[in-house]
Amino acid sequence: MLLVFILTGIGVLALLTILIYLYRPIYRPKYLDDLYDYHVLITGGSSGIGKELARQFLNEYNARVTILARNSERLEECRRELSPNDSDRLLCLSIDISQSYEEVQHVIEHAIHHHQDKPIDILINNAAIFYARPFHQTKPEEFAEMSKNQLEFIFKKNYFF
Repeated sequence: MLLVFILTGIGVLALLTILIYLYRPIYRPKYLDDLYDYHVLITGGSSGIGKELARQFLNEYNARVTILARNSERLEECRRELSPNDSDRLLCLSIDISQSYEEVQHVIEHAIHHHQDKPIDILINNAAIFYARPFHQTKPEEFAEMSKNQLEFIFKKNYFF
């Protein structure tokens, strides 16, 4: 009898999960309907999740996007891919935001000025430092650097932004 209740519960949860998944494209929060001309700043936006978010804000919502990233080559590649016609709605700036507060402040002021003195409406803190290798191949110094930099970095991002 207990087994029947458990299996029934699992079946109901599975059915609800499937229904939610199928109907999720229908649900779109109202606050995402009109982001035209919003200024979105994305740190670590030259690849991965940050790049995809930038693409969506540019193409689906017509927002103004500023991407900050360390790797200038990857950033330029990202700019060419996201804005092949050199739109002024996308600004890509190379900076290591974990370093100097003054440099970050200067870059943000430049971004605001570039986007017609529009302040930042949405900030997406996506930047991170990591070594892409298996756990057993990561050296202790690299763990120490990631831990130290991540804690410092999180503090600086959240405190200064």
